[in-house]
Amino acid sequence: MRARNRRTAPVVERATESYIYTEDHAMTAVKVFVEETKRTNQRYCEQFAEKFAADPANALEWSKETFHYAARLKVCAIVEHYLSIFAAEDMYSMKTPKRQLELIAQEFKAELMRGARFPDHSSSPTSNYFSLCLNAARAEFLEKLDFYRERIGSASTRYV
Repeated sequence: MRARNRRTAPVVERATESYIYTEDHAMTAVKVFVEETKRTNQRYCEQFAEKFAADPANALEWSKETFHYAARLKVCAIVEHYLSIFAAEDMYSMKTPKRQLELIAQEFKAELMRGARFPDHSSSPTSNYFSLCLNAARAEFLEKLDFYRERIGSASTRYV
């Protein structure tokens, strides 16, 4: 029996974690992530405001998640602030998108370390809790930022 002459090409599977980003694509992805995060968390905060207007005591009893939503909104505002500073720079000192993402990551890491080493000890438990939520939101964003930064310009494909 003669073997068939079949030519088969290897199937290339590109996993999500091996996606290649250009610097501009990574920056755009970060901006889209910030906008989606803002929109989602703003909606949750507005829902809390409606519940608070209807029944303040009940809304406050169940408001723990609202701190997380507000912290994510604050982190988005911080990122947008950094991006606006970078956009305002003149063309001679302008940083590449990759460098901009690195600078934001450095600042967030420094804030996370500061928050871990010197946690807030206010007399207000609410303020202390919000500080913890803010640090958690920074960590969430930093994780997403690192996801895009690590994939700029290099990735591997797997053959299956």
